[in-house]
Order: sequence, then structure tokens, then C-alpha cells
Amino acid sequence: MLTKRGLELAYLWTASPNGSQRQIGAPRIFYAVLLPLCQPVAQALQEPLERISVERGFRAFSHVSRAVQQGERDNLIEFLVAQATL
Repeated sequence: MLTKRGLELAYLWTASPNGSQRQIGAPRIFYAVLLPLCQPVAQALQEPLERISVERGFRAFSHVSRAVQQGERDNLIEFLVAQATL
């Protein structure tokens, strides 16, 4: 549910079966991609995976893309670890 909220898909925008399937499927795919990114962060912080916020990882994408564009960072995992230790 947090992934759907983060993607602003908490409510269905359409009643068509195809649109509904997309709105349900997209967050599941996104979560499946995001969760493996949380594992190396958990290892770097020496924390169990359950203590790593997937939603915070999602929200970090815009910040890390800005940091990459400005030449400050080039690694998402390092960025997430640095943010978690602040």
C-alpha cells in the first residue's frame, strides 16, 4: 500500500479492466525492483531488512537523480546509506 501511495496510485483512476490491471500491476513491479535495492543498504547499515524503509528508498530516487546530475553521487546504494546515517 505504501508503494501505491508513493506512486499516487492509492485510488483507482479508471474503471476499465485494462486500466485497473495496470494500476495494480505497476506498484507490484516497482516494489519487486525496489526491494532488492534495500538489501545492500541493510547490509551496509548492519540492520535487518525489515528495518529498512522501502518508501524512503522510493522517495530517495528523485534526490539521488539530482545528486548524480550535479556530480555529487553516482551510486544509489551509497546515497541511501549516507542518508540513513544522517
